[in-house]
Amino acid sequence: MTEGISSITMSEPANTSNDSDHVGQSTGNADSNTTGLPLVSTSGKSKSKTRGKAVGKTGGTGGAGKSDRQLRQFAIDVARLLDDLHCEEIIVLDVQGKSQTVDYVVIATGTSDRQIRSMGESVQDLGSERGLLRFGREIDGRSSWVIVDFTDIVVHVFETMTRAHYDLEMMWGDAPRVRWKRVARKSTKAASPSEEKD
Repeated sequence: MTEGISSITMSEPANTSNDSDHVGQSTGNADSNTTGLPLVSTSGKSKSKTRGKAVGKTGGTGGAGKSDRQLRQFAIDVARLLDDLHCEEIIVLDVQGKSQTVDYVVIATGTSDRQIRSMGESVQDLGSERGLLRFGREIDGRSSWVIVDFTDIVVHVFETMTRAHYDLEMMWGDAPRVRWKRVARKSTKAASPSEEKD
């Protein structure tokens, strides 16, 4: 395990508190990696194979009571927030049916360790505003990777080299990408007629 990196113990019970981070040791779970930081969801909860409509969705505590549409929109809004805050190479992956623990994975690249830490806090704040409980937030000792885990949605913000090393896009290569960029709106204002001269 890389020195200075904490991870969430996969067997810990879910804690829905917004004010504490979870720290433990890696259990070698398949959704983990050599750093001990989880690649997918830190909750260790499996999703039910039968998904309810709208409010009846089962799964982790983060998005409990949220419909698939609401979760998807939150993932899109996280990507837009990260874009507004100058993150780069942002993607949203729909991993439903490919992961038993998470529905959406958001991946972005930060430009500095300070920005990466700040992004974790900003994403967590957005989740709180939307009523999504954060299961955990992890950051490696060098501030090159932060994970914010809402159980149904997991957000990864990396520095460039760390992102290239772990290559989560390759891991989820067959997952569909969700379009999140804002559509440029055409001006609806009619051109004013030019004034005629006498």
